Amino acid sequence: SKLSTSDAIYELVNTISDMLQKNEKPIGIFCDLSKAFDRIRHNILVAKLEHYGIRGIAKKLIKSYLANRTQRVKLVSKEGITISDPENVTMGVPQGSNLGPYFFLIYVNDFPHCTKNKTIQFADDTTAITKGISWTLAFEEAEKTLQEMQTWFMISAVLAPSKLAKIPHSLAL
Repeated sequence: SKLSTSDAIYELVNTISDMLQKNEKPIGIFCDLSKAFDRIRHNILVAKLEHYGIRGIAKKLIKSYLANRTQRVKLVSKEGITISDPENVTMGVPQGSNLGPYFFLIYVNDFPHCTKNKTIQFADDTTAITKGISWTLAFEEAEKTLQEMQTWFMISAVLAPSKLAKIPHSLAL
């Protein structure tokens, strides 16, 4: 069955509600992996496909599908139309293609294993929910989880290092 944004929100609300009923202090870490389709490294994707059993001719077809791609920029102005020279595309999956979303899902499929905390994924939106018996412990757990997530993002090259951040917080509630 297909999941929707409503399913992801329902899971998030239920998880937080369960934590609050147990007197735990929940903290959500929300990541929008914008441009993530463009950041997929072909060698990492192929290695993950192989891990899931894609080998032989199927693997060669996928490598061929991803290789030797080019893109151009078309600029329309009042002076006329300008088209750039073709540039090689060495990262990312073709957007608007049937395979692109599947390749992305395979690429991020191992993300939940980077942390012991609850994660919820929908398309390129990723959420981790941490908890503690006090706000101090909850923030410590959130910092640790953010570090784990940042490590996965850097290894998988899904986010540019400049997009990684610290959790700003204040315990003066």
